[in-house]
Amino acid sequence: MVIIPSVRKRLFFTVSALIMGLLILFVFQSMNNYATQKDILERIEERRLKINQIAKAVELSERIFSDGKASQIQIRELEQITQQLLPVMHTLEGKILVQNLSGSIENVKNGGDLTKLVTNCKELSAFQQRRLGNDLWLLETEIISRGFKNLITSIIITVILGVAVAWGLHRLAREYLLTKVILQGTTNGILVGNEKGRVAVSNDAFCNLLGGCKKKNMVGIPLAEAGEPGRLLALAIQGNHFMVGQEVCFLGPNNNEICLLMDTIPWKDERGKILGGMAVVRDYTEQWTEKQKVSAENIDLREKAERDSMTGLYNYRAFIEHMQQRAFYQSQGHFALLMVDLDNFKIYNDALGHLAGDRLLGELANIMMDAVRDDDMVARYGGDEFVIVLQGANLNKAIDIGERLRLSIANHPFPSQECLPGGKVTVSIGISVYPENSSNVEELIRCADAALYQAKRVSRNRLEYYRPAICTGKELSEIVNS
Repeated sequence: MVIIPSVRKRLFFTVSALIMGLLILFVFQSMNNYATQKDILERIEERRLKINQIAKAVELSERIFSDGKASQIQIRELEQITQQLLPVMHTLEGKILVQNLSGSIENVKNGGDLTKLVTNCKELSAFQQRRLGNDLWLLETEIISRGFKNLITSIIITVILGVAVAWGLHRLAREYLLTKVILQGTTNGILVGNEKGRVAVSNDAFCNLLGGCKKKNMVGIPLAEAGEPGRLLALAIQGNHFMVGQEVCFLGPNNNEICLLMDTIPWKDERGKILGGMAVVRDYTEQWTEKQKVSAENIDLREKAERDSMTGLYNYRAFIEHMQQRAFYQSQGHFALLMVDLDNFKIYNDALGHLAGDRLLGELANIMMDAVRDDDMVARYGGDEFVIVLQGANLNKAIDIGERLRLSIANHPFPSQECLPGGKVTVSIGISVYPENSSNVEELIRCADAALYQAKRVSRNRLEYYRPAICTGKELSEIVNS
């Protein structure tokens, strides 16, 4: 299992930073716009209040002047107007004009001249008209200034945000480029599957190793459809199996055998969540073919080393190894050992020559092979003596097979067998059975040998099975040693 940082997490952080930055920029712009609009509205409201109050004062003064006298109510209204105007006057000239108006009102209250009241009101109105033009210019200038400041701040935030996002995207792009270089630059086939069991990435080398892909773009298809490597990768992801050097052989599109060496690497993130996995495949066809060739040659060499060159039967060494195996695996139960000796072979050899004798031994070997089963063993023990191992056979089965073999050889038309006593080729057979006669290999062979020599001593062309009554003491020793 390989733990890797999640690319999706990095992408999530980058996108989140972008969204967060845009949100901060939006909030900043909204707050600035709100503060600007609020300030402008407050100033406009203040200007409106001044204009209305001054207009009302002018109207009252003209009414008083036309009436020729001022009532108490009118005087109080004018005093309220001056009290409201004085705090909102931000220039010295404006404050002086408001104070002059207050003095005129006091003068009228004391019976003074009404003309000065009207004059002060009109002067204040004219001042406010002039001031209104200046205020509008200042307001416009301030709006422009604030907008410029907002623009600079927005640019700074945008640059910082752009740098952060560019850095994140640069890292992602670098990783993507590195991945692409690895995928396209390696001669190994790469197949990446996600946690859903579908192909996430594959390179051209993978398709080439498969002998071609059915789909040019394999992204999104089930891993099971990506050949034998895809099926094994899906199993590795499901079972969280890490495998190295697994041999994968299958038939290609042209029925040609393809062999690959495959590594499967499951992936998970830092929290242990399965992200998918990767398969790395390498061409192993040539090495596998050579390996099979060497293996076949080794088998052939071993076969030749175990075979008798004249008869094609197993040789003495192979027979001994086979017997030791039989004795070791006692769970197989019974097996019987038949020692077969060709009667009067020296007479045949002397009369017809060694080549004829060799051909006779070869033909005799074929008859013995035909007489036994596929899982039995026939071996040349030495000279004109042979041995047969009958797997799973008890004494009765061994006697039955041995008798049929003896009769088959006696009735076979061997060439030039007329030179032999009785005019035919015959064999003598001795039988021992495992484990009744012995559980030791050497003892088992000696028992079969003793039974064989008992058959030859009695009459030849005969079968005998081992039993202690065959010979005892000195006679057995003489037979075994002869």
